[in-house]
Amino acid sequence: MALNIATLNVRGLHDKRKRQRVANWFNSQNLDVLCLQETYVANDSDKELLEQEFTGALKQYHVYGTNHKGGLAILIRQSPGMTTSVLSASDHHLSIQVHTDTHNIHLTNVYAPTGSSERVTVFDHLHHKLQPNNNNVVCGDFNTVLNTKLDRRAASQAVPRRAPINSLHQFMKQVDLKDLYRYQRPNEREYTWQCRGHDIAERLDMILVSDTFKHRATNATILPTTVSDHSAVLAKLQPESDIKRGRSRWQLNATHLNDSAYTTLIENFWNHWRTQKHRFFSVQEWWDVGKVNIRHLSQQYGTKQAKQRRQQQRNCSNHMNTALKRCKVETTR
Repeated sequence: MALNIATLNVRGLHDKRKRQRVANWFNSQNLDVLCLQETYVANDSDKELLEQEFTGALKQYHVYGTNHKGGLAILIRQSPGMTTSVLSASDHHLSIQVHTDTHNIHLTNVYAPTGSSERVTVFDHLHHKLQPNNNNVVCGDFNTVLNTKLDRRAASQAVPRRAPINSLHQFMKQVDLKDLYRYQRPNEREYTWQCRGHDIAERLDMILVSDTFKHRATNATILPTTVSDHSAVLAKLQPESDIKRGRSRWQLNATHLNDSAYTTLIENFWNHWRTQKHRFFSVQEWWDVGKVNIRHLSQQYGTKQAKQRRQQQRNCSNHMNTALKRCKVETTR
């Protein structure tokens, strides 16, 4: 089953009619996951008011802000067999693990502050919270454009500061993330926020996905809403191909165990994963999600090794063909 995901800077949820519109929009788009920024949800009472507007089984994760600032939320439509758990959180990010029969993703909701130096700090901090080998999906309002030519329109010639842009690019490179909208629409110009008084429009809101995961994320769309001055960004996460086939059972390639690079990879993951038990409801859930992560790491490692072997074989073949041609030339002299 595909997961429909969206991100939206909602600019406050104190108004009941606005909470109702968000809930109605969630249902009308048939969303499974909604990442919200600037919720202004400050406590459990505010959280309960939001929950009252939704029907069906809904799970909420929050980073509380104040009545007039900040706040992050991830809203998830519960389905049979789904397990979720918090991995890490701060004032500007919220990361959870989402595990279903067909998905295992590390979902992070981000709100980057408007100040240039603060944004750099947030992006640097995120690098230490995400692992490049996970199936990362990073959503949110980054308050930063990746490409000043394609992602920004302004009447003035003022150029955004480079430090946050460079820092965001560096974070994406370190964690091996791709901007899903730009990956699917290389040359299109659409924006998620506009300031009409100053004739400025920018694409600040994005869904970033792991490079190895991008083929499973489809339908990246920017959609204006009536609940905020930001547009939403939507995407569909397709099931894993190996699970979708359903008949074959994954088995570890035993030759990897003699590969020091592979064993180091797994040892580093496991040393980190041992510290995460407290984030799960039970040891069994922690163990099950850990096994899935090891499988993904092993599959990604095997795919990378296979590509390297094929390249080596092509190089050898080219060298042999070149040598044979030289031999033929020399024998004809």
